Amino acid sequence: MTAKRKLNNIVFLLVLTFIFYVQYAFAGIVEPSHANQIRLGTFNIEKLGKANEYQSKNAAEILKNYDIVAIQEVMNTGASKTDPLGNVGIEALKKIVFYLGDDWDYVISREPNGTANAEKSKALNTFEYYAFIFRKSKIDLITDSANLWDEVKNSMQDLKDQERQFDREPFIASFKVRNGNLDFTLITIHAAAPAAKWRKDEIKRLAIVYKTVQDLDPNQNDIFLMGDFNTNVDKKEWDDLKGLLGMKHLLTSSDVTTLNKPKGRLSNSQYDTIWYQVEYSGEDIIPESAQVHQAWKEDLSFQQDIKIPRILKGDNRQIWLYGKYASDHLPVMVLLWPDRDTDNFRSNIYLEKSELDQGLIYNEEALSQKLKGKGKEEVAEVLGEPAVKKPSGGNKKILEYWWYKLPEAGIFVYFKDSRVVRISVLTEDRRGKKL
Repeated sequence: MTAKRKLNNIVFLLVLTFIFYVQYAFAGIVEPSHANQIRLGTFNIEKLGKANEYQSKNAAEILKNYDIVAIQEVMNTGASKTDPLGNVGIEALKKIVFYLGDDWDYVISREPNGTANAEKSKALNTFEYYAFIFRKSKIDLITDSANLWDEVKNSMQDLKDQERQFDREPFIASFKVRNGNLDFTLITIHAAAPAAKWRKDEIKRLAIVYKTVQDLDPNQNDIFLMGDFNTNVDKKEWDDLKGLLGMKHLLTSSDVTTLNKPKGRLSNSQYDTIWYQVEYSGEDIIPESAQVHQAWKEDLSFQQDIKIPRILKGDNRQIWLYGKYASDHLPVMVLLWPDRDTDNFRSNIYLEKSELDQGLIYNEEALSQKLKGKGKEEVAEVLGEPAVKKPSGGNKKILEYWWYKLPEAGIFVYFKDSRVVRISVLTEDRRGKKL
């Protein structure tokens, strides 16, 4: 082999090594969201305030490129029988916000939640708070919107052998983006443990929680249910929630969100996800943006002289360190468009409930006022992609139309020179049959 060929082989190997390094070093690393995006996430930070001194810093490193995150397991550490409110978990949460910087804020549930057994034994340091942390330059908390689910006000009859509806009742808050018209409500929960016999009932009751929260405001249908459900998404107990119109969760069946910490590898469980209704929030979600954040690949801090099992190499070593110094769960995230608020549009502009309860009336005049003179991109932002795009035949005044099939109606949007000139709303077909 000639010297030149040897040199070429060495260069080739160096290039392959560099490519491998880049892929390994940055795969799973979350890039900053753009100004016209909102990165929404959920993260169970295992026993926050109880674990270790590195946890808050690592959580901030993991979440630095998010915009709003639901946090579970903010522990009530430091509580006692004489002082039921512990402060250690809250201080750990504040540290996360401190490490994230001045552009961040948080809202925390008003009191910690615990299991019935913990209440009986007064093991108050095992109780948990929920929190939402958010980037102030992009997100506003809607005043007085943050509350725990009220089990007294929203009574249920099927408690069976459970004293309460939930071990840790859900935390609910509403937000609005600062540069855009998107507003949304988040419901987060840390469901009963997998072994709890009432866990399945808790999951079933989430359909009632979701529908109740949605019905509080007829103009707000962007509801995201998120957290640690301790239940894989393919289980039958989800059927009640899936029965709501267009309900969907973000992940695929192969996505895993929890760790097998002792072995330094991922488990086979998908306990964390985000649920939403396609009808209302589908167009708010940026396609192909949902994922499990492989957060062990971030630049984490840990004790340098820690003894790591020799058998663990590569990713397994990093997962083991992540499990020890961050969490036993991985964050789940998705990107949202800040300027598409289809639920409000559908509620206020072209869907109105008849006083005679004769079904849905489509407000053609209001729809025309909103869209007349607009271009195709603006129409698509409001209504989405049409079912049909066609030239208008021999009509020279109107050169093209788009057709939308919506619940109980069809909408024609007519264009001339790529601008809307007329809108027609039909609730019956040519034979008089309701659409």
